[in-house]
Amino acid sequence: MGDRQPGQPVTPAARCGTRAFGKRETGNVRVLLEKQGPLAGVSGLCAREIGTMMYQNKDTEILFPARVIPALRDLRGEEWRQFVDRVLSGPPASLERQAFSLMMIRLGGCLTCHPDNYRAMKGCTLCGQQTIRRFKGSDAELIALFRQARADMVGWHVEGKVPPRERLPVATRRPAKSVKRGNSFRGTG
Repeated sequence: MGDRQPGQPVTPAARCGTRAFGKRETGNVRVLLEKQGPLAGVSGLCAREIGTMMYQNKDTEILFPARVIPALRDLRGEEWRQFVDRVLSGPPASLERQAFSLMMIRLGGCLTCHPDNYRAMKGCTLCGQQTIRRFKGSDAELIALFRQARADMVGWHVEGKVPPRERLPVATRRPAKSVKRGNSFRGTG
């Protein structure tokens, strides 16, 4: 930010203290490339700013954002409303909000969402609302999914344990085929 001239706009990379080396314009989508890869060394609001540049809709982020939780409050019964109020009563970075986001990431399929996807074009708020409305189980079943996500978060934070369904696949190597060596190419003299 030291080499910025007065009156020149502050880019998200400059605001975050990172050094961008290239920009690419593609229609309405502005992609900011960073030297160390996307979002390297960037945290908090800066990661959100850079992550949302990849999408056309300003409401779309890479994973389900906790800021959308209040918009889901009135979509189901009284038990759900009370549950969402309990989650929102904690601090912004609480384990409950993280677990709620993990539950929504699993339910909504955030890991398969990409900029050209219909879900990304709608935005996280509408996608989250649709995910909760279309859930066929009861409020108690949704809360049970939250409890499982919370237990997974506690296991991750305390023990560093990744749930089996969240682990990266282990590459398996096939044994090399044995190659016949010897005198097979010698002619008979």
